[in-house]
Amino acid sequence: MAKIRLGNPPKSFPRTIQFDLVEGGRSEIEVQFRYRTREEYARFMDSIYPTLYAPADGETQGPATMERFASEGVRRDADHVLGALVSWDLEDELNRENVILLANTYPAAILAITEGYRLAVTEGRAKN
Repeated sequence: MAKIRLGNPPKSFPRTIQFDLVEGGRSEIEVQFRYRTREEYARFMDSIYPTLYAPADGETQGPATMERFASEGVRRDADHVLGALVSWDLEDELNRENVILLANTYPAAILAITEGYRLAVTEGRAKN
């Protein structure tokens, strides 16, 4: 059994994220999550979701449309994933453009990444 040493947390930790594909079947992505304490995680989440779907600084509210709702959700998903991951094992580089493409193409992958990160950081679980 591994001994822990208080005050010496890892900088990151690996996980295998599994998710359902819209066309059927399952896929997985090997990720390296950024380590955060529970309090650091709470501040991170507050920075992304200060109020549910409030306009960002400098933005005007505008009409409530499904397109706007989806666009804001994808933008926040990208912020969340880029803040949570150090790396992934996809052939495509881990960057904003590719995370947005993942969010639009495989939304279940985004949910699995964000939920996997939440469980690992707040509860210490390795569940996918």
